[in-house]
Amino acid sequence: MHIANAQQPLWKSEAYSLYADSVVQQSFHAKAMSAKEIVSNYKSPANEFKSTAISFKFSINGKDNEMVSGTDHHFTIDGEKLRSETPLIVFGKQLKPKKTSKVTYLKTGSSLLVKLDMRSVFNDFKTKGFYIGGDGSKIY
Repeated sequence: MHIANAQQPLWKSEAYSLYADSVVQQSFHAKAMSAKEIVSNYKSPANEFKSTAISFKFSINGKDNEMVSGTDHHFTIDGEKLRSETPLIVFGKQLKPKKTSKVTYLKTGSSLLVKLDMRSVFNDFKTKGFYIGGDGSKIY
């Protein structure tokens, strides 16, 4: 991305230069293509250090009904790989964190395959017509 017509900056400081249609900060450029579109090559430093440790929960019909409220699954993604996968997680049974002393961060483009076993839920639907969630609610 280049500054069109080598225009003079409207404002210039040690941190950045402001032009009529763009901003330049070191090697980063943002240019207004129209009143509704901006093109930028900026990379946020906040995204460089995302933890590989995640907490999550599954739900049926968007409710907090897999396990008792406040109980989540915990998994640490392998920060050395771009692709990781969880072990098979049985719906309603907590995946507990494995101890690791190594602090790693997610690589750009990382992906995670989450494997979920819902067989007991489907079996209850088939045999009983409902499933009792971890929160005690009856799900039909």
